[in-house]
Amino acid sequence: MNEEDLMHLGLKRPAARLLCYLLANPGPKMQNDIILSGQLKQPYVSIAARELDSLGFLVIQEQRNKRGAPSKAYSLAPIAEIKQKLMRGIELEYEQKSLTAMQLK
Repeated sequence: MNEEDLMHLGLKRPAARLLCYLLANPGPKMQNDIILSGQLKQPYVSIAARELDSLGFLVIQEQRNKRGAPSKAYSLAPIAEIKQKLMRGIELEYEQKSLTAMQLK
């Protein structure tokens, strides 16, 4: 799946981009890693992480440093769970389009 496919399933662009990045780069990624990759700027990483977390696609771990604000590490939830939720989204979208088409007839 690419970013555009994920957006067709209802994800906003930053969330789709973050999900694609984490799929391509497995394992926990620090917020700064994502920013430095050029995929997203800082505020969009936070926005995307909140959206993916609300869907159950993301695991967020706070790592406390001796100084400064805590850093966040992001990793994906189990792929099977993500796939199941995405497939359910596709099914719902198909059902909705079918109902709309039937109503137009």
